[in-house]
Parts: sequence; C-alpha cells; structure tokens
Amino acid sequence: MSVEIGKTYGRLTVLYKCEEPYISPSGYRASKYHVICSCENKTEFDVIGASLTSGNTKSCGCLAMEHAKTK
Repeated sequence: MSVEIGKTYGRLTVLYKCEEPYISPSGYRASKYHVICSCENKTEFDVIGASLTSGNTKSCGCLAMEHAKTK
C-alpha cells in the first residue's frame, strides 16, 4: 500500500514526501513523509511510510497519553 499526500492515517495527515529517505544503521532505505497530527498541539514530524500504512504510527503520541489517562 502506498502513502498518499493529503490522506489521513489515524490522526496523522500527510503533508509531503521528504527528499531524504530514512537509512537504518544496517543500510535499509525507506521513504519518509512529513505529517501533522490533528491533536490540539498540531505536532509536525517525519515518519516512515510503512509505519503509516501498517498502522504502527497513528499519532504524535497523544493517543498513548489519552489511553494512559483513562487507566
């Protein structure tokens, strides 16, 4: 599944594809995307595309904070 500019994944909306890919210490390369979270902080950051499409990254961390408050 490919990442689409403007699409929302969880609370994250993809703004654009980063020019530089992510390169792991072992040499693995992956596309990075700049996203903005829909939470009140409107946090912007870069994330690997596969993390968006797999659902591993759904927010800037605000969802985990909300879940921690309800427990």
